[in-house]
Amino acid sequence: MTLVPIPTTEFIQGISSAPGLVGVRQRIDSRALPNLLAFARGFHAAGYGQLEINEGARSRPRQDMLWDNWEAYLARGKRPPVAALAAVPYTSIHDEVEHGNAIDFGSGIGTSATAASVWAHKHGPEYGVRGTGVTFSVKEWWHFDIDKTSTAGSGTEIEDDDMNEDERELLRRAVKAGEDNAFTLSQIKPVIDALNSGKGPIHSKLDKILWTVADPTSGMRKMLSDLIAKVTK
Repeated sequence: MTLVPIPTTEFIQGISSAPGLVGVRQRIDSRALPNLLAFARGFHAAGYGQLEINEGARSRPRQDMLWDNWEAYLARGKRPPVAALAAVPYTSIHDEVEHGNAIDFGSGIGTSATAASVWAHKHGPEYGVRGTGVTFSVKEWWHFDIDKTSTAGSGTEIEDDDMNEDERELLRRAVKAGEDNAFTLSQIKPVIDALNSGKGPIHSKLDKILWTVADPTSGMRKMLSDLIAKVTK
């Protein structure tokens, strides 16, 4: 699976404005991107404006944080502060490792009462965009799963002929951006080795960095520990 950035065009906004994710470019499995773009174009053509992406692929530390908040909410008898429903970590279709093809939409799709939501749930399946959030124990009208297979219904992987030329170019750019931003093992291994051995200036600054950029209970430390274990086996 390759995660790629969701682009911003006249018919789709790939940078989130949702609380906790403001200004963050969202990502999706590259195989699902053509269906998402086709859906956004249809949404725009139907008169509902630019399709806003609140969240796409979700990092594992963020999944841990959302789950902890949900469990704490249940533990206090569902008393405020209210927490969003969260899947058991790493089981969500948002998961950046196993799936990466769920999207939480903005653009008025977040409730059942709006015309935009009605259109999205009615016509989404025509584009391989399915409103599965309405089946959750706490309904999420904004949550959709994006098919990784062709909208033509052939059951094959998405092909170029399922996209127009603008969408092909967006996909090429998104894949290229994903490749450009990917670190190879040879690039990160020296840093991981230094962290694991306790040597180098980055090791001495690690705690300060983690406390600065994230709550250590959010799962970042565990993620780093797991990465070290995998690389140094």
